[in-house]
Amino acid sequence: MNKVKKSNLKKKMKLRVLSYIMVLIFLTINTELVFAKTSSNLKTENTKILLNAHRNLCMTELKWNTIEGANYQLKRGESKDKLQVIDDNITENTFIDVNSVQDKEYYYCIIAKKDGKELYKSNLIQVKVFIDSDKDGLSDEEEKIYKTDPNNPDTDGDKLSDGQEVLLYHTNPLLKDTDGDRLTDSDELYLCDTDPLNKDSDGNGITDDLEDQDKDTITNYDEISLGSNPKLADSDFDNLTDDEELLYKTSLTNEDTDNDGFTDGNEIKYGTDPLNPDSDSDGIKDGDEIFTSNVGVGSLDKDEKVEPSVKMNLKGKSIGTVSISNVAKVNPYLNKNIPGYIGAPFEFVSPEKFDSAKITFTVDKGLFNKQDMKPSIYYFNENTKLLELLSNQTVDASSGTISINVKSFGTYIVLNKNEVDKAWNKEMKAPQIEETSNAELNRGAAIKYKGNMQYYNSNNTIKDIAKNLNENKAESTQILEENIELNTDSDGDGLSDYHEKKGFKTNIGWITTDPNNPDTDGDGLKDGEEIQYSRGNGGYFTLKSNPLVYDSDGDGSSDKYDANPMKYELSDRQLAIFSKLAYSDLESSIGKTVKEIKNSKDNFNTAELQDWGNTEEVGDWKLIDAKDDTSYSKASFAASTYKLGNNIIVAYRGSESNLELLSDIAILLNTHHEAGQAYAYTKDAFKSNVNSKIYLTGHSLGGFLALKTTQNSVKERDSQEMHLYGSIEKTVRFNAPNYGIVFGEDSKNLDVIKDKIINYRTEEDKVSLLPWSSFVGVKYEYPTREELYKTKYDKNSALDKCVLAPHDMANFLYYLEPKPNIFNN
Repeated sequence: MNKVKKSNLKKKMKLRVLSYIMVLIFLTINTELVFAKTSSNLKTENTKILLNAHRNLCMTELKWNTIEGANYQLKRGESKDKLQVIDDNITENTFIDVNSVQDKEYYYCIIAKKDGKELYKSNLIQVKVFIDSDKDGLSDEEEKIYKTDPNNPDTDGDKLSDGQEVLLYHTNPLLKDTDGDRLTDSDELYLCDTDPLNKDSDGNGITDDLEDQDKDTITNYDEISLGSNPKLADSDFDNLTDDEELLYKTSLTNEDTDNDGFTDGNEIKYGTDPLNPDSDSDGIKDGDEIFTSNVGVGSLDKDEKVEPSVKMNLKGKSIGTVSISNVAKVNPYLNKNIPGYIGAPFEFVSPEKFDSAKITFTVDKGLFNKQDMKPSIYYFNENTKLLELLSNQTVDASSGTISINVKSFGTYIVLNKNEVDKAWNKEMKAPQIEETSNAELNRGAAIKYKGNMQYYNSNNTIKDIAKNLNENKAESTQILEENIELNTDSDGDGLSDYHEKKGFKTNIGWITTDPNNPDTDGDGLKDGEEIQYSRGNGGYFTLKSNPLVYDSDGDGSSDKYDANPMKYELSDRQLAIFSKLAYSDLESSIGKTVKEIKNSKDNFNTAELQDWGNTEEVGDWKLIDAKDDTSYSKASFAASTYKLGNNIIVAYRGSESNLELLSDIAILLNTHHEAGQAYAYTKDAFKSNVNSKIYLTGHSLGGFLALKTTQNSVKERDSQEMHLYGSIEKTVRFNAPNYGIVFGEDSKNLDVIKDKIINYRTEEDKVSLLPWSSFVGVKYEYPTREELYKTKYDKNSALDKCVLAPHDMANFLYYLEPKPNIFNN
């Protein structure tokens, strides 16, 4: 797909944001006909400015002809003789009165002004009470015009309300299939993403019902008849395409046709019958039978130096649930600087308990020919934060493999044992006092003799001692100096000069800090606050945080402000950055890290971040999937998926095209034609990355899709042992619409998901506080940044300043900025 040209960026961004404002600013559809019933023209003062009004969805839209160079004053009253000014500086020729009440009658008048003087006064217009008996978005008066049933919200039974058909999609509310292509209007919009007004949406000579959009050899019409998804080749995500399911006579919409716990795709792979829960008639369901499973690492998780795999026996129902993840970027203890590092560490996870599993690492065969090299598998102990050499390893130099049988999973890494032993066996003197207790060491030359005291004996005379010291002058001088340094802390950081100069033996190897700088990495913590001495294993220092690294775990928060400085934790600020970057076209960049994308020709719209964000903050995250689904209307679903360790982010894009400007109004109906695609996209990400923590995020429409996906994920919670809902850690939304309360709210499962939802909004934002809607989950509010008005929207219209500035994502990049900002200082 062609990228958005820079020259059109500003215009495109305006469209994206205005898409939601269209919920407030309705396009005039059948204006003359509708206006005649919802308003009355009472009196014309001057025909040079003619005011029209239309009431719908409990809001009043006012429009008038433009007077060049004028701004406008709007008056409103509940009686025609008592009008009051409700806005005195309107620069556009349209206004939405969101404060009108549907069961009240109003009178309006617009006055054109220039240089403070009145030019023209419009006609007085009466807006009638809005009565909508069936809550479909059309007033009872309008239902008479369109000949729809005022007591039935969906007159033709096509699963689109009469209001949607008339106001949004221009379809016939009296016909299920407006264009006569055998696909109902709702199926075209929500399942096929085709044009309900054109039987051949793409103009290729094949009618929409006979198209095969997902290339599974089944037409759109047949897919809908079968209940499968016409845009997914594998509707139920069981690793059998829909046409294969027809071949095997399995269900296209149920991943486990015979309900034995063993998915259809795996039954075919392992030779059992997907239509028989007990294929061998031994009284044990296929899902409980034991099979040998071989699991490798995914292509996007591979490391150049090592490749892990595992072989184990599993129940059929657990096959596909074992995962191997590259955790090099999320485990700060296992970085490339540790002694003997050969390749990345990997985390092995299995939800099912097991007796034994054979882990194998494949490395370069040439390593075994080097005299000083002994590749070995180590286990990372999460409790002690130490690496443990595993016994009984099997080495096959001819194949370059090292294998070990384990009884539990965790994080494993291949290291050169010779280098590990060398580092661990290197001598380090114990501190004279608890150096990390924040007690200052002596700054003078007082000596506490400790350690090698061979030159002193209680039976020796002073002359004997002097003789010994003189005969071993060099060594004695070193001992004296070391003892002095052991008791000296020149920079007052709680660590002796001896250790800062000679180095610290730590649980990740040897490190050296600056003896003349109390805060070597400049993170606001003294070096002595970041490490702690442990007397076990011959004595070593444990890292509370890394005194050489400003942000030890690389999660964007400096150690001083990080509650868990050695544990990678995804922040809401990082999710805000991904929500902003979701507006970039990234399909050609799959497999690259954010850092690599930034440095390539397929660059992010980094201008979107303004001055308060930086892609370096999320540079190590890898783009593993991206979708920008262009439909007949050029309204499209778009999302991107990123991976780091066992963390997955799905970021949904907001609105971008003219049809989306119109259709986003459907959010007040608690639905949107992209919601189904968003759920399917996220379900695929879950299936492809089992055992991962999933974070959903989005701005504007993207935030609504994140909320809707979370809600839809609940439906599988009780029917599947592993389900999307259980993997969703949290859903973070920015200036996103909420659930409406007007049209029979789809409120199912909202109480269930509320603890996973976090909402951020600016106080002046119109989209996230639409009339008749309510928040789900936690809400945080901030004022709009004044800088945005001055630097980004200073030359825009008053409407832009009122609407776009508060809606801009840059607000959150500022308020959620790390303190201090470690990337932009």
